[in-house]
Amino acid sequence: NALARHSSTSCPRPFRVAQRTKSSPVAGGVVASARVAASFGETRACPPLDRADLDARLTPARLRVAPSTKPRRDATSTRGPAPPRAIFGVGEGLATIAWPLVQPSNAWGVWAAIFCASTFGLWGNKQRWGAKVGGASLLSALFALALSNFGVIPNHAPAYDAVVAFLLPLAVPLLLLTADLRRVLTCTGRVLWCFLMGSAGTVLGSVLAYSIVPMAGLGAENAWKMGAALMARHIGGAVNYVAVAGALNIPGDLVAAGLAADNLMNAVYFAALFALARTAKAPQIDAEYDQLDPNHVAARDEAKSDVILAARLSNSFDVLKGSTALSLAAVTCALACFIADKLPKAWLSFGAANAAVAVTKTASTAVSGLAGGIASSAANPLMIPVATLLTVAIATLFPKRVGPLAPSGEALAAIVMQCFFVVIGASGSVKMMLNTAPSLFLYSFVQVSFHLGFTVFVGERFGLRRADLLIASNSNVGGPTTAAAMAASKGWRSLVVPAMLTGVLGYAVATFIGLSFGTAVLSRMPLT
Repeated sequence: NALARHSSTSCPRPFRVAQRTKSSPVAGGVVASARVAASFGETRACPPLDRADLDARLTPARLRVAPSTKPRRDATSTRGPAPPRAIFGVGEGLATIAWPLVQPSNAWGVWAAIFCASTFGLWGNKQRWGAKVGGASLLSALFALALSNFGVIPNHAPAYDAVVAFLLPLAVPLLLLTADLRRVLTCTGRVLWCFLMGSAGTVLGSVLAYSIVPMAGLGAENAWKMGAALMARHIGGAVNYVAVAGALNIPGDLVAAGLAADNLMNAVYFAALFALARTAKAPQIDAEYDQLDPNHVAARDEAKSDVILAARLSNSFDVLKGSTALSLAAVTCALACFIADKLPKAWLSFGAANAAVAVTKTASTAVSGLAGGIASSAANPLMIPVATLLTVAIATLFPKRVGPLAPSGEALAAIVMQCFFVVIGASGSVKMMLNTAPSLFLYSFVQVSFHLGFTVFVGERFGLRRADLLIASNSNVGGPTTAAAMAASKGWRSLVVPAMLTGVLGYAVATFIGLSFGTAVLSRMPLT
């Protein structure tokens, strides 16, 4: 029947007649059709049967399946990945999302993430849990680290380069507006000698830590650089740590890991410091001060007349003073960049040395990404040290004009530093931090422990008061703000100004000590 239907539509009439003979089977019908066609003079042959058409005709209608409209896969082609499936019917799935969510080319999105993460750190520092974690800088860095490793913000972006190349150098002059060296030398008294002894303890502690702490996991080039950066951190402060890291081109992963380890170490250090302060006697002048001036009228007058003390104790932000401080910092950085570019190449042997040559050779690509290193501004490692010298000179020559700018300038510097710590966290890797943070914590622990023991033990042998020694140690490790706060909380009023002045002195000299000692000594020591 199928053959008959086929013949009725595609074969000539004689063939149809032959097929209708009941005595011929299918094969016989084909033979008979050839004979009938020949008798009628037909020479045209019947077209061959199509396999698909034959199957369709032989299959009952109720069992037929509609042919697929999809193209048939070539047998030689390889099977590719399955297309993404929609999740709950929305979109094409996570596979079609461009990661990270904020692309590096989205400038506004990256800047929004930077400022939001820095604000999160400042807000968290005001909370109880945030203060216990380690402060605003560590909170911002860890928050940015989580965002980048979960694919929310990029690891590298042009906005990060702008923070490192332009915003970071501005923080140095803004933090040194009260660095009047004449006041430091004349108003610190014994605290200055204690500070110098504490700095020597940090240097010796760095040598001891580098000798016994296994630092091979950081690499031969990065181990001594991190030692130099942490040395500067425990003589001056975080700004010196960042300055040395930029001058030596330390990878961003290690900078973030060192920051986390150092903040954890600071918690242990301050607990030991205040435990030692319980047995320290207050200076005699402070005990007599309360008897002579119970209402503290003279103290308030002294604070008003003292430029540095009034600036440090003020929490107000003046728009005009802030703009003036920012302008002064920008002019200082521009002049420092000009001077640094004019210096002879041989000066690179001071401080930055080996790393500086490599940075200078790759000036076009040094700031292209933080994973390769934190390149200093304009790829010149001497810019920040020169800016430090210029700012100290300006603050020493014009203290009454520059000192009042300090509160607003330091507020702007805090924002800039927070943005930098966000960039450090965003460029870091959780795996890298977990691998390197333990050794860096142990390094900081040995370094700071030796510093504290050396300062107190040797200082008391020279007849120095424990209160002066502890305040000087706090100026080394904590900085001017924490040292002055400790002196005020203990009731040591005579030590508030010396604590601030020696802390500012640490900002002024720590970068140079870290760079020069790291290059001259640590880089030549065998790696454990």
